[in-house]
Amino acid sequence: MAAIFDAWALAVFWIIALCVFIVLVTIPFNHWKKRGIVVVALFCIAVTSFLSLFLLEYLIKNEVSELINENSFVIESYEGFDNTMLLNALKNKQYVSTHKTRPLEKRSIRVVVRSGEFELQVAQDSKNPYLYWVYYPKYRYSRGNELGKVRIKKYE
Repeated sequence: MAAIFDAWALAVFWIIALCVFIVLVTIPFNHWKKRGIVVVALFCIAVTSFLSLFLLEYLIKNEVSELINENSFVIESYEGFDNTMLLNALKNKQYVSTHKTRPLEKRSIRVVVRSGEFELQVAQDSKNPYLYWVYYPKYRYSRGNELGKVRIKKYE
């Protein structure tokens, strides 16, 4: 499945690049009557391809939430991290948004699920110590492997 998502992301990039290139190449043919139809068709293809990236992001988040169940637990984590809240937030897709923050150092955690185990990477937010950025490194696609930001209560 990872190969399909990675190929999908790569294909979308090249489809959009090809559409833009073809539109730019047709600029000298501005007197061509059907140029407008071609440009509109290529624009629709590029927009549809771009919007499919949002579907890709949804499918990846959905995959992780379906893996986690009530019997899942974290076997490898680090101090000051509430594993139960992380699993609950991922299962219920409780992601929060931030503004002008960045992730700090990424650390790996391992989660045991019914079908085996998988790895996630988490990074504390630069401004909010209770907020963590969660990544699913199964996918190489740089933006697609970010699941989102979840609120985790740190132990004091």
